[in-house]
Amino acid sequence: MSAPTPFVDFHFGNSTTDYDVRIINGLTKTLEVTAGNGVAATFKVNGGYQCRTGTAGGYGGSLYNFNWASNAMQMFVDSSNVGTINVTSSDRELKENIEYQTDTKIAYDEVKQWRPAMFDMKVRGALSANRGLLGFIANDIKEISPEVVKGTGLPEGVDLENDDLSGMYYLDPMAAIAKLTLAIQHMQGELVELKELLNTQTP
Repeated sequence: MSAPTPFVDFHFGNSTTDYDVRIINGLTKTLEVTAGNGVAATFKVNGGYQCRTGTAGGYGGSLYNFNWASNAMQMFVDSSNVGTINVTSSDRELKENIEYQTDTKIAYDEVKQWRPAMFDMKVRGALSANRGLLGFIANDIKEISPEVVKGTGLPEGVDLENDDLSGMYYLDPMAAIAKLTLAIQHMQGELVELKELLNTQTP
């Protein structure tokens, strides 16, 4: 099709009125999908997206997709759920029922039980094995600080190739930082008390 602004219209349900969906070449080298009557268009992909490496590289062999679930964006490569993209917003105007946390002792008692671990990630669909990683086991931390862990957890013996992994546990980075901040504040308070005690001691 050749025109100053070429387009293709689709009329759902044999409608003879305005278009239902339009694909328009409004800018050079650009396609836009829009809906009629000022309604937002929905673009569904049966499969996934495939992109170049950069703007001029070759196409990769895998497809990717995103899924919004429980205030977090899940990312899929081929059929593998490879992780969650957390959305963090800290502006006061976006929040309500704010309760500042001041019990630093509880946070300290919890954090000192967190157990950093070295581990290997198993092969998981499109993800290859990853060796010698340092981090945490979310299942362990959930038993101590449940508000730091999201997800419902995977059953023991889950099939990493064929089963649905969307419920896997993952750490909420902002919640973990907040918990660590409270623990540091507790240690700082104890340090101040020790300094004051030392200052009262006679030589």
